[in-house]
Amino acid sequence: MLDNDDRIAFLNSTAQRWLGISDVSTLPCAAEDLPLKAAERFAAALAAANHREPSDLVLNDESKRVLQIRSVPVVDETGGSHGRLLHLHDVTREREIDEMKTNFISLVSHELRTPLTSILAFSSYILTGKWGDLTPRQRTGLESMHRQARRLHAIISDFLDVSRIESGKIEMQREPVAVADVAANVIEELRPQAAEKRLSVTLKTDPSLVSEPILALADEERIAQVMTNLIGNAIKFTDSGGQIEVVISRLNGVVQVDVRDTGCGIPPDELPKVFDRFYQVERVVTRKTSGTGLGLAIVKNIVEAHGGAIRVESKVGEGTTFSFTLPAMDAAETHSQWSMVDRGASD
Repeated sequence: MLDNDDRIAFLNSTAQRWLGISDVSTLPCAAEDLPLKAAERFAAALAAANHREPSDLVLNDESKRVLQIRSVPVVDETGGSHGRLLHLHDVTREREIDEMKTNFISLVSHELRTPLTSILAFSSYILTGKWGDLTPRQRTGLESMHRQARRLHAIISDFLDVSRIESGKIEMQREPVAVADVAANVIEELRPQAAEKRLSVTLKTDPSLVSEPILALADEERIAQVMTNLIGNAIKFTDSGGQIEVVISRLNGVVQVDVRDTGCGIPPDELPKVFDRFYQVERVVTRKTSGTGLGLAIVKNIVEAHGGAIRVESKVGEGTTFSFTLPAMDAAETHSQWSMVDRGASD
């Protein structure tokens, strides 16, 4: 329990042991009143508690214990603040299991990719007819095999992306990216899918920025992956004749992308879980669609790796909006940076 000055007012025996605080006779006490090791742990716990979401704190000792820190304000009936309560939960075993699962998924995915590549290559080659003519029945069977192999390849790619991003093995290539151009290219790629369901897909940008591109400091390929997933989901979960709108704006030093649809929506109790790995929302339309439940987890990891944030708003029967942000870059700043690069190259 902390008071309004973030001094420790009370702690139980477990918190004493984890934080390394042996003497509680001087409570309330601030971080600077504690021995060095305890002060460092308490300061780290405070830093973790200041995040909006529960955050992990790894104790750098022999135990390598992982604590999940949650912060809850303490108020009275009039709304007056009496500090906050820090909840320390030992999640060491859960994190070990998560790491084991990630390593297993990565290993299996790598092992599956090699034979699958051969299946795709040979089935594609046979379908060209270069090894002889195919009967209609043979072609139908080969096309089905090739189609399912591509689907399996996409699933394996999702598994690998999750394991690589979460382990920090993917480096984002930061460079100025015209976000609207990326969105336009993705929309064109997905337009045939939208046309099949008679969906309207539109792209809007901030009208005050028509004369200059809206630039973000990002990895263009990864941002295209994010947009492909979000717009693709909007197409998948919007009924025939619906509308999808992609809006790009710049505010407070960030580029914001909103993907809005008029689809079936997501129940309120499921909204906090949509970015979890392998989680699939229980919607009526889900019975007609399939997937790994990894797409939004990948999207969240990519956005956060850029220093951005992502959120979702939805009403059942009305539609869903996914919004994410990226660090913005001014056109003038970009021109200056590229001019310096050009001069360096010519020198």
